[in-house]
Amino acid sequence: MSQIRHKETAAVIHQSGEDTLAYANLNGLDLCEADLSNEDLTGTDLQRAKLCRAALNHANLSFADLTAARISSAELREASLVCAEMTLSDLRKADLSGADLTGADLFGANLSNAILTDANLCGADLASADLRGTTFLRTRYDRETRWPEDFKVRQYGNLLLAVNEVGSPQDCK
Repeated sequence: MSQIRHKETAAVIHQSGEDTLAYANLNGLDLCEADLSNEDLTGTDLQRAKLCRAALNHANLSFADLTAARISSAELREASLVCAEMTLSDLRKADLSGADLTGADLFGANLSNAILTDANLCGADLASADLRGTTFLRTRYDRETRWPEDFKVRQYGNLLLAVNEVGSPQDCK
């Protein structure tokens, strides 16, 4: 049995009859301030879920569906979001330091004031994303990374072009 607990009070927010949260259906659930750090959420359906202020540090969200999820002010440090579907997600003020977003689809996502220090954006789709006030420091990207039309990569001297990065968006298919 899997339990999701509040990050401060440890009260049970959600309980599942499954042994794991991988590939679980958490569509639309209110998981604000949940502690999901170090959890395996591979392939989990989190569409329209409310994860505001949640702790997701070191969580594996590879291939998870976070379409239109509310993840504002969440902690996603060192999280794996490889090939995650995050179209139209609200990631305002989220801390994605060290997160692996290789091949993630962030089309139209709101990343305003988010922290992407040491994050991997190789092959990520950020077209139409809101990047106002986003912190890029040693953030990696490659030629497959799609940026918003008005985004000027050269204005951000702290973005690093990765030449031989392991993994690619083709791995997401």
